[in-house]
Amino acid sequence: MQIFFVIISFILVISGNLSCSSESSSPQTKNEENPWKYVPVTSKSVKSDKIIAEVDGYPVTQKQLHEYAKDNKLSKSEALRELIDQALLHNEFLHNSTPDQLSRIYKSVTVYNFIREKFLKNDETNSISDEQVKKVYDEIQSYNHSRRFRHLKFYFKHQQWRQTVQLVIKKNTLANKDSLASVLSMFRLVRSWLLARKVDTVEEFRSSAWVIQNSFYPVRFEKVLPLSANWKENFFRTRLNFNQVYIDKIFEIKNESDISEVFETKQAIHLVFLEKIIPAKNKSFAEVKDKLRAKLATGIQSENFAKWLHQLRSKYDIKIYYQPSSK
Repeated sequence: MQIFFVIISFILVISGNLSCSSESSSPQTKNEENPWKYVPVTSKSVKSDKIIAEVDGYPVTQKQLHEYAKDNKLSKSEALRELIDQALLHNEFLHNSTPDQLSRIYKSVTVYNFIREKFLKNDETNSISDEQVKKVYDEIQSYNHSRRFRHLKFYFKHQQWRQTVQLVIKKNTLANKDSLASVLSMFRLVRSWLLARKVDTVEEFRSSAWVIQNSFYPVRFEKVLPLSANWKENFFRTRLNFNQVYIDKIFEIKNESDISEVFETKQAIHLVFLEKIIPAKNKSFAEVKDKLRAKLATGIQSENFAKWLHQLRSKYDIKIYYQPSSK
């Protein structure tokens, strides 16, 4: 964890120091030892601040030490040691980087920091009232279509859901009733083979499709959306009508990794593997209010960012000299 923190801090240090040198035509200066060596910080803020350490000419200032120790709840000695570690990584990176690499990183890190300061630090949760959150909660849980919250439909309260995968052959791909009888026999043989091998993973189940494929039947492997025994939950969450026979059959399977009997629906022949049982939920508004408010706040940040980016397109002159292919 400490190494990860040092690396992240190191990236942020790069962005801070690259931005301090933005007045120069390039973030590097030519040097006989290393032509790409980065110019250390020499801004007025550093000149007016006390330099308490240097790593190969790279300064660590008293202000940096004070802010770093405060922000990360470290002692002054711990903070100084980490700032020196960052400076070591900083210098080693700059000595082994080309101008193009520095340019790409400069762009990525400055954009990230700018977005973080302008949007991610803004706490939108206090701007969302309990009434607004309750309205969203009710919309998520109602038996109605919701364009805004389709991905969260019945997220807080729902019956048990079942995630399945299946081997399936559509009946309209078969020549006649004799072909249907052959497919049913083949599926039953494959099921017996799977049970004998004690297949208990999706990948193993999927590989059995080749056994059927080699018999020249057009078998498909499909991953099916998690389904409820309540057709309304399925319909308003997915906007799809699922075959009731299929739903009944998957809820007859007892345990995860078990395999169904071979069965028919009006459209197809099925052999189903129960990948996961998703337990029922029954979370009240009071239980999820704060969590839902946080999700809504994140959504507001995203919307504000999209609006701001749209404004920038009008603010700055954009010229495009290349039209990519639509393929």
